[in-house]
Amino acid sequence: MDELLDVQRLLAPGRPDRIRVAVESAGRYGIERVRAAAAASCSGDDAVRQRAGLLVLGALGIDDDAARDELVEAATRLGGSGDAQVRTALAEALGLCSTDGRTTTPLLELARDADPMVRLAAVLGLSIPAEDEPEDGGEVAALLLLKMDDTEPDVRDWATFALGVQRDIDSPQLRDALMRRLADEDSDAAGEAAVALARRGDLRVLPVLLARLDDLDVGNLWVEAAAELAHPSALPALRRLRDAGWGADDPRPEVLDEAISRCAG
Repeated sequence: MDELLDVQRLLAPGRPDRIRVAVESAGRYGIERVRAAAAASCSGDDAVRQRAGLLVLGALGIDDDAARDELVEAATRLGGSGDAQVRTALAEALGLCSTDGRTTTPLLELARDADPMVRLAAVLGLSIPAEDEPEDGGEVAALLLLKMDDTEPDVRDWATFALGVQRDIDSPQLRDALMRRLADEDSDAAGEAAVALARRGDLRVLPVLLARLDDLDVGNLWVEAAAELAHPSALPALRRLRDAGWGADDPRPEVLDEAISRCAG
């Protein structure tokens, strides 16, 4: 593995572009050779090389069926690893291939892990539905609903996004969970919940939304929620934001114009 790619770069903190690292190596040495080395690393006892092997298989598995096969096989061996970093790498790798329904079961197991970083990586992976996921979300929807109340803020945030924004599922239980997240002050979960409720036309979000829009430093998720709800009572606050120059430094300034247009009917 060390001869074929920069393991240190692959495992650097901050989640660098691991896909690029793997693809560059496959282009230089051949995908068969890199895939075989990654699979061998997963079969060994060295935790660092296990992590590297998993991440390479996940990156290659986006387009390579054989790498995905190797990753699914490795998941049966390493899902119960005593090393939380290995389990995190496994969750990240499976997440890269999450449209393959075979990744769903191990991701569900990892989303229940005691380690918050493992849970986060697994919920991130589950944010993109598998191709064979049922319309009601099945086990994934049930698990994400529980994770919306996770003790880790980032897990709550991504579970809210995955279930409320990425999927069209609707139920009283989901709406009640989204209402609870509107009071979440530790992550972006409140904004994601507002978008999700607005998309479902749930007017219970309106008082909270109007209060947030009165703040000139409001985040773009709340403005997006106003666009989704398209309620005329939000117009005065949205126009104040426009007049105050909201969005000058925001990555999505165009959402304000869309919100004003939709709320104006």
